[in-house]
Formats: sequence, C-alpha cells, structure tokens
Amino acid sequence: METFPGLDWAKLADYLIGRAVVHGERRAHEMEEVARTLAELGVDPIMAQATVLRQRWCASLEMADRFGPDGPKSYRDFLDAMKER
Repeated sequence: METFPGLDWAKLADYLIGRAVVHGERRAHEMEEVARTLAELGVDPIMAQATVLRQRWCASLEMADRFGPDGPKSYRDFLDAMKER
C-alpha cells in the first residue's frame, strides 16, 4: 500500500476492528450523545448518526463474548467468525 508509505494497513485494520468488537456498544451510546448535542447546536449530525448505526451493528454481532476483552487478534479472525454466522 503505497498511498501512505510506512503505514501498515493490515495492522491498522486489526486494531480498529478489534476495538469496534470490544467497544461497539459503548461507542454507540457515546455517539448518540454527540448526535444529540450537534442537533441542539443546529448542526446536522449525519456522520454521528451513521457512526451510531455502524457501532450498534457491530455490537449486535455479539462478538465481544467470543473474543474476550482484547478482541480478535486480527481482522481475519473477525472475518472468519462472520463467515461462521
């Protein structure tokens, strides 16, 4: 991946997906508050609402129990678990 030399995309995906699996439910609640605050300020919370939906979806997969508090070791482990569903 030459778009960002030195950036290990697979390692970044491992980290981001792992965190979403572990923290999706909490993040969805936090982003609901962000969306509410933005709306109160007159800002359309379109991205905050989209984040709520995606984090809620991730939490609904109930993968946190499967992988434990550290999440999956890699994004590939997550994809394999998705195939088994």
